[in-house]
Amino acid sequence: MASTRLIVLIILVNRLQSNQFELNNTDDIINRESSLDLEQNPESTDIIIKLQPDGTEEDIQNILSRYPKFKLSKQFELFGETYYKFSFDESKIPKLLVDGTVGLNEDDNDILRMTNEKKVKFVDIDRKEIVMTYADTANPDPELTDMWHLNGVMRYTHRIEEVWALGYTGKGIKVGVIDTLMQTNHIDLTNMDESSSYDYYNDDNDPNPPDSTLYHGTTVAGVIGATKGNNYCAVGVAYNTTLVAIGLLGSITPVLSDSQFARSLSHMYDTIDIYCNSYGSKGQYNYSVLGPMRRAAFENSARYTSTTINSGCRDGLQGTSYAAPIAVGIIALALEANNDLTWRDVQHLIVRTSKRYGFRDRFEVQNRWQRTGAGLWVHHRMGFGLMNAADMVKKAIGWKTVPEQLTWQSQVSSPNMILQERSKARSRIYVSRYDCPIRYLEHVMATVSFDFSCCRGAVEVYLISPSGTKVVLLPQRIADALVTATISDTFTWTYKVVHLWGENPIGKWKVLLKLNSMIARGMYHSIIETNT
Repeated sequence: MASTRLIVLIILVNRLQSNQFELNNTDDIINRESSLDLEQNPESTDIIIKLQPDGTEEDIQNILSRYPKFKLSKQFELFGETYYKFSFDESKIPKLLVDGTVGLNEDDNDILRMTNEKKVKFVDIDRKEIVMTYADTANPDPELTDMWHLNGVMRYTHRIEEVWALGYTGKGIKVGVIDTLMQTNHIDLTNMDESSSYDYYNDDNDPNPPDSTLYHGTTVAGVIGATKGNNYCAVGVAYNTTLVAIGLLGSITPVLSDSQFARSLSHMYDTIDIYCNSYGSKGQYNYSVLGPMRRAAFENSARYTSTTINSGCRDGLQGTSYAAPIAVGIIALALEANNDLTWRDVQHLIVRTSKRYGFRDRFEVQNRWQRTGAGLWVHHRMGFGLMNAADMVKKAIGWKTVPEQLTWQSQVSSPNMILQERSKARSRIYVSRYDCPIRYLEHVMATVSFDFSCCRGAVEVYLISPSGTKVVLLPQRIADALVTATISDTFTWTYKVVHLWGENPIGKWKVLLKLNSMIARGMYHSIIETNT
């Protein structure tokens, strides 16, 4: 059913240090599995062009003259680099519009020719994506007494009030909230920097929503930094932080392009300390390749990552959409305590201070806590446990910046194996202490590639460290198996793993591919029934 070509890289990525962070919820734009919604992303009629360093505006005009079906629709900058957005000139291609064949793909003759232009560095389709927020329904909200994550009433909380008692409230820290359009003049968001806010959905300076249906971003902003002591609604985790509204989602299920994502992720990157993203893909069966602009935004703007509309209140908040802003608020408190923290320092602090308590996964009981080779407890879905704001801030106060990160890459392992029902495929890579200078892991990058003739979602992929810690890279995905039930193709993806934090990488690494036969049989059965 699947032949495998495995490429496993044991990597610690060596990046410039930065005290900028980006936090994504577990429904983020790279994690696209777990929904049975099989709606396809819309086609794009736009392309993005970046010129060589010696390229000029005149070169752009010359290129346009050679490709008359395009027009220049926008010019913008990301991190000091200029990009150009070309769109179809509808006045010159009426037949294509009538036929409904305006969608672009990588095999388009003009794109292929344009890629070879002397002054062009790259050409990429400005891909579009349907995006959603993930939140529960809610009613008017009471005050702090009902905010379990803050008030210390429950046995297991984030211990945030203890941090406030130490005098840390997020003052001096600027947080960019990339979400739906937000009510910037909300009575409970008095620390909103309206002059720095922007609407990337409509491309204007007003990120306020047209009606109350787009409450999500306002609520997320409130979880982070709602005003304290005004006898109204709730209080934010870091209630003195400065908020910047970065409106990206302008409708309930907006269609967004790569350039919109990239521009929002780079908004005021030189002054914003933390970015919060609480949204996910609608078509959650699809592993889409990130375009070069969005990759650049992730790599440059950050190194990782209440209140509601019309001045109202909202309670019953839960779901992954509200985990991200709580974590952002805690990081803001730690950053106020020590403004020299880098993105890696923050990760070290989270790993060392989070608590697993007695939490269990009631949805996937097979996922259990495991003790890593570094002596840390880690869980596939719950990470290192519940963030502990008090311990994190106290440890941050005297924290010394970690040394520069080392990077090492393994040889490529490419065994040819056939993966059939109830079978497994393994790839092994040995990391020698003579070749690899690293003895303390932070991040591991694993690139896996395999061919499949059916039901891609039936393939599970695991990474096993020399210490025996087993990490789920790719779980079973019923929706993905269904949508690829009659497709043959190649799957390639690079995973970033933090579960092995602190382990020694020396020894034998294993990558295990497993075929979930129950899913595969179910897909075949479905196809047979449909066609008879």
